[in-house]
Amino acid sequence: MWEENLPLLEDDLRQGDLLVRVPFVRLDSRFEPDQQGNAALRVKLKTAIVVTQCCTVEQQHVVSVSPVASTRRMAEEDQLYQALLTEEPPPPETVNDVPYANNLFRLDPFQDHIRAETGRLKVAELSNVQTFTGNTGWLREARVARMTSRARQLLRFKLNVLWGRVEPTDAEALKAEGFEDR
Repeated sequence: MWEENLPLLEDDLRQGDLLVRVPFVRLDSRFEPDQQGNAALRVKLKTAIVVTQCCTVEQQHVVSVSPVASTRRMAEEDQLYQALLTEEPPPPETVNDVPYANNLFRLDPFQDHIRAETGRLKVAELSNVQTFTGNTGWLREARVARMTSRARQLLRFKLNVLWGRVEPTDAEALKAEGFEDR
């Protein structure tokens, strides 16, 4: 899942890059002003992966990341465990028979940054996204690994299934515009 060599610091971030110590706003904390009327957001530093398309990072300097988390303890027979082991989306005819988690992306252990735990899997929480804009140098400095091209492809599959669902009316509209119906 992880490439052997780390890209150069000046190399742009890519989808699937592993970052450490990325600040995530804690949405579970209260946001109340102090006596002077000042309020501060609380942040927690987390390990994360880049989920932004590479061309968006390169051309618009926008980087979206999803935090890495640990699942609950599970047995191998657990449906979530099986869903996380299913790497590619199931074919339409088996979608109800093959478990597939479209909002979590299973990650392999990597050095001290993603540690294996008995009975738990490490995942990127794809439905929890935080976006940074502007100078991304500090995020490039936070990069500790890059996914292989196959792992990035599997990540794109997950992101497409999660965010790119086509509604029946969309298919009709595309067909009316002359696009092939598949």
